[in-house]
Amino acid sequence: MRYKVLGSILLSMLVLSACSFSNKNEIKQDNEAVIEESVEESSTTQEPEEIFKSEMPIHAGVWQVEDYGDISYYYDFKDDNSGRRVRFYEGDIEEFTYEVTDGKKLVLHYDDRDEYANYSFGEDGKHLVLTYKDYQQSLSWVSHGTLEDMGGLGLSFTTEDVTPVGCTLKYSQKGGYVSGNITVDQCYCVILYDENEGNWGFTDYIGDEDQTYTIDKNSSGSLSLDWGRKLGALKPGTYALKFRIRDVRNIGGDWDSFDYRVWFTVPDLDADQPLRNETYGMLDSGDNNDYEDYSAIEPECTYTSEDGTVYGMLPVDRAAGSSYYVFAAYKKGETIPVLVNEDPFCGSGGQATWIDFIDNSNLGFSCLTYNGGDDGMLFRTDDGGKSFTQIEYPSAEVELSDGTIYNPFTIPEKVWTEGATLYMLAGQSPWSGDYYNDELEKHPSGLYVSYDDGISFKYLGEQ
Repeated sequence: MRYKVLGSILLSMLVLSACSFSNKNEIKQDNEAVIEESVEESSTTQEPEEIFKSEMPIHAGVWQVEDYGDISYYYDFKDDNSGRRVRFYEGDIEEFTYEVTDGKKLVLHYDDRDEYANYSFGEDGKHLVLTYKDYQQSLSWVSHGTLEDMGGLGLSFTTEDVTPVGCTLKYSQKGGYVSGNITVDQCYCVILYDENEGNWGFTDYIGDEDQTYTIDKNSSGSLSLDWGRKLGALKPGTYALKFRIRDVRNIGGDWDSFDYRVWFTVPDLDADQPLRNETYGMLDSGDNNDYEDYSAIEPECTYTSEDGTVYGMLPVDRAAGSSYYVFAAYKKGETIPVLVNEDPFCGSGGQATWIDFIDNSNLGFSCLTYNGGDDGMLFRTDDGGKSFTQIEYPSAEVELSDGTIYNPFTIPEKVWTEGATLYMLAGQSPWSGDYYNDELEKHPSGLYVSYDDGISFKYLGEQ
């Protein structure tokens, strides 16, 4: 079975990262990964003594193919004369069955073809040479595992809450053949396929390559992975995470190392996505007769709905250089507004700079700047402005030439949607924002994405 995925925007990053090892029992929490773990009573699992025979059938487990010192394939042989294989630099899994004919002729039956090879075992039964018509493969036995548990360490991985910019990686350990401590590199790569080029490849590493974490025996836990900062949003399709796990018997250098893969699917969020006005209802000021004589106050920012109603933030009070607002609606043809919300910014003062509603629905957003216009807050409503909630968004963490880390994107500028995805652009202060991107040749803004209609955001990059 072949899985094809779209990833053309990422092929420029086809670099397999070398992940270094450090023996640390706890993961350092950062923006790339957060681990939660529950541990049950530990047990010791010993590898059983087995007899490897230099004859068919092929001993079950993972076998690797090396070409000039580099791994090119992994085979996963089963006890029932079946198996699977995957290229080291690819994400496709091919299933096959095999049989022996004419004494030394091995036939591998794939869905779309048969492959024929002469074979010969090494004396230890852990090495196998397959000689095809035009090439030769040297296989060596690696572990009792599978393509999903390369080291046979009793590990299982699943992904949950997958979005185009991240997911939750859940793991558990039970049984298996463990001889030491299971140590996992915190960094990982994404295996992706470019439909235009017809090539597979790896992205550059993501995460801290100097950090590891330990998976205890009979334990389970989860990691929060965020690749959006490095890769942007992945297109809908099937991908694989790739990371290194070691069975460490001695930190001085006695360990077995395995490359693990976890396949996941980025969903097509636009499929069957209802309009926001279907989800949240059409924007409507209602039959509220709570008219206030604010006719002498001009709204500082407005939104006009499809029925001609003008919604606005009206400054009704001022203290210590900040304005305090009510949110009101001017029905078409009316000069006296209907009061919708007497405290839309939840007690905060400043200057209201904009308000907008999505798809003319009750889902809307507004920005309040403060601190002399150097900073801003984002507010969200899903009931047409009757209530607002302040929304926090993550820091861009821009690194300056002197190594200083700071967030220049402090003022939300606008929110919009593309299908099921909601985006926000945050800009710099007009007074103190001096961050310049030489590559873009301008003072950039920060691009953020949300997959829950603005309840939370992830940072994507500069533009």
